[in-house]
Amino acid sequence: MLPFVFDKASFIIGTIENPHNLLNRIFDFKPDLILLDIVFCGKDGRIICHELKNNKLTCTIPIILISALAINPSETNYGQDLLVSKPFDITMLENEVKRLLKFN
Repeated sequence: MLPFVFDKASFIIGTIENPHNLLNRIFDFKPDLILLDIVFCGKDGRIICHELKNNKLTCTIPIILISALAINPSETNYGQDLLVSKPFDITMLENEVKRLLKFN
């Protein structure tokens, strides 16, 4: 659903289904922002986020963690720029993406 929504908003979207190829995909695509689900094909998106934020090549990319899990944002800091719980308002998410990308 997210690629469809953001594609309609004129964002260039890249997706990945396998976390094992994530770094290669990031280096090839050069994203301005990453939307990362906490449950990602058997991997923990929080750990992936932490690793990306601690990598000098990817640390400046804003990351929005998305989760259907009940998580208290004050208890969880993996370096994410935003934690969004499902279900979420798509307009709110679009606004947060624009804010992180510093759109006017």
